Amino acid sequence: MQEGFFGIVKEINFNKPKLCDGCNGVGFKNIDICIHCNGLGKIKKIFQQPFNFELLCHACKGVGKAYKDICSTCKSRKLFGQESVKLNLKIPAGINEDQNLVIEGHGEPSNSGINGNLVVSIVFKKDELFTKKNLDLHLDLFIPYSTLVLGGKIVIPTIENETIEIVIPEGTQADTVLKIKNKGYFNLNNNKYRGDIIVKIKVNVPRANINYELFQIIKQGGY
Repeated sequence: MQEGFFGIVKEINFNKPKLCDGCNGVGFKNIDICIHCNGLGKIKKIFQQPFNFELLCHACKGVGKAYKDICSTCKSRKLFGQESVKLNLKIPAGINEDQNLVIEGHGEPSNSGINGNLVVSIVFKKDELFTKKNLDLHLDLFIPYSTLVLGGKIVIPTIENETIEIVIPEGTQADTVLKIKNKGYFNLNNNKYRGDIIVKIKVNVPRANINYELFQIIKQGGY
């Protein structure tokens, strides 16, 4: 998620089909000029002047060539085997998981020379601290019970590798939600607009070095 927030250049590796080496992606061998249109791909039809028309050659479908033998390597599929591709992909700052990056010309090849596009789907790894919901970043904050009762100050991290000090009011209840404005994720199309950090207060129950006598007193007091 942090890489998506700041933007990054990542090296990606993938395999894609390649044009058949046996027929150069044509699918056939022993290619001749179409005898029906003399390689033009069109046939001129002469009607009553001045109405002359050129029609698509029915024999070669406008290609102008006659294919005799199916390629024994690719069986006329035009693609055979795969090639390994390595690219440096620039991921813009503020990208979201529901967005795709389209890299033109790096998709499946074609014998016309115009290749398809590569579509990269963005998926975030699970973040150790934050859960992203729209532009808001949600954080579960575990603090000592004594701080809930007496109040205090707690330092929390941000996605920008900074820290912010927040005030825990005296008598704060567990599952209380605190909001830190404009410190969440930002909008890819408008980086001036940002979400918030949503802090949910959780109780940190001690497991060691417990003062049982003190907690017995607290218990007797109804807390």
